[in-house]
Amino acid sequence: MKYKYLLLLVRLLQKKIFLGNRLILNSFRIGFEERIKIIIKGSNSLIHLKKNIYLMRNGNLEVYNGGKISIGENVSINKNFSIVSRKSITLGNNISIGPNCCIYDHDHSFEDEKKLIREQQYNSKPIEIQDISKTRMVYFLTPSRFDW
Repeated sequence: MKYKYLLLLVRLLQKKIFLGNRLILNSFRIGFEERIKIIIKGSNSLIHLKKNIYLMRNGNLEVYNGGKISIGENVSINKNFSIVSRKSITLGNNISIGPNCCIYDHDHSFEDEKKLIREQQYNSKPIEIQDISKTRMVYFLTPSRFDW
């Protein structure tokens, strides 16, 4: 086994040990380059990774308050990505996502003009990117910007 693959396996095992049953792995064929952050907050929040997934450097997967992220098989996500869920984000199989892509299933609520935005709630809707998609040079996806 090459040193690079051993290092990827060690990173994966560290994350699994630290996050426990909130990180579901279907396979150990998942590559994490350096500086990948995984944040899981909330008792029902989880991240589910299937197999043949490669996450390049400087990315983050975050789930909050019962949010869920599910990533299918044969998925590659290029560097500097951010995927943040408060409800549900599903990436299907055979997906390739280019660099600098942000996918959020929520946006700030700003209906009350008398309150600061940070004092208001979030509007969340599930996002699903179907199988065999190619998402390139997309910078920011949220439910409020697109009709899903």
